[in-house]
Amino acid sequence: MACSAFSCQPTTRLPLPVANSIPGALLFAAIIPVVGLNEALGATLMAGAIALVVGLAGWMSLVMRLIPMPIVMGMVAGVLLKFGTNMVMPLQNALLPASIMILSFFFAARYLRRIPPLVVTLVVGVLYMALSGADFSSVEFSFKMPELSRRRIPLHAFYNLRSVRWH
Repeated sequence: MACSAFSCQPTTRLPLPVANSIPGALLFAAIIPVVGLNEALGATLMAGAIALVVGLAGWMSLVMRLIPMPIVMGMVAGVLLKFGTNMVMPLQNALLPASIMILSFFFAARYLRRIPPLVVTLVVGVLYMALSGADFSSVEFSFKMPELSRRRIPLHAFYNLRSVRWH
């Protein structure tokens, strides 16, 4: 997924064109501390298998008709609420760098057609930090190859989304 995301980004100019939904990724990230990485991966595989079976059987339209759209949108909003509020919090203490990076994103999206806006925003943010005297001495750059992990598929991890706490 990461390789195709990096290969698609220069052509599509989208940050993660092959990723799953953002609410799903946020739920996945929130469940890892509760049940562990291997269990979270197993629960994700179970959910994907169930979605595949429901989709191939043609039952997805029935499920979509049974669940009212306001309920679905409320669930998505509930997942995204904390993520959205955490994005705005840096504006309290770092209004200038946040504003510069937001403006650089919109500038790049509008005028720099060949360079993805997120890359421009990252470079502008790092340049701002370097010019403002940020200490990079403790930053360590490293590369790590992807690792295979053993997935466990316990039912408690699959049903444990109710215990996810949004701190």
